[in-house]
Amino acid sequence: MTLAISIHDSFDEMDRSDLGTVSLSGNSRSGTGIRTLPPLGEKLKIPNTASPVYRQRLHEMLAISAGQYGATLISGRAGTGKTCLAADFAARHANASWYSIDPTDIEWGVFSHYFSECIAGGRKDDERSSADAALAPGNIAQFLADCFPPQTRKVSNEPRLLVLDNVHHIFDAEWFCDFFNLLIASMPPSTHLLMLCRSRPPAPLWRLRSKQMLNVIDEKLLAFTRDETREFFMLHEMPEQLADLVQRESFGRISKIKQFLGIPA
Repeated sequence: MTLAISIHDSFDEMDRSDLGTVSLSGNSRSGTGIRTLPPLGEKLKIPNTASPVYRQRLHEMLAISAGQYGATLISGRAGTGKTCLAADFAARHANASWYSIDPTDIEWGVFSHYFSECIAGGRKDDERSSADAALAPGNIAQFLADCFPPQTRKVSNEPRLLVLDNVHHIFDAEWFCDFFNLLIASMPPSTHLLMLCRSRPPAPLWRLRSKQMLNVIDEKLLAFTRDETREFFMLHEMPEQLADLVQRESFGRISKIKQFLGIPA
């Protein structure tokens, strides 16, 4: 798999004001039969949370993973820098799509709507989205086949990055394990799936890892090294010796390092 990295601009070119609120039928618990969803632009936008420190070792790790595996799972507790790393990596990718998952997305109709729009690049096609959302969870394989038609299976000179943030919000969905395994198996050769979560998924990972379909980056790898912490302190004009102490006390957890410096997490 070939990896091309350049400055991301696909979402900046999008007129987010046109991505208005969408109503889906059949998902409301209020009895009206209609549920109003937040604007697509709020869910499908790469967050502006990139770390001021360029973490070359992790970017190289992600680049290698994208070249050797169909999917990468980044697992770590809140405050370990998952989203910052992924946002920075996606912002440097020429063709990246992002979907921030919320707890309310555990309903299949809601999740499938946003997922299909993420794959389509946020197209303003409410009729198509509603039809996708109405598809039963038992037909996940067909849903994914529609999301990744045969033409996407061709090797492209412009690889695509698909990022799913906060995947742990849908771990308890009865359809999650089937979706997780089928999604990884459905990845086109030129698309790399990057998933972020606070804990390991309930689905067994060993088979996917043994077949080199999935790579896992855990919390230990996310931790700031001594050199990275020193660089972070230098940016804030703090003593290098103090950086070593904070790095040991925080175990390299970026939220703790920021807390010491009085920087909002």
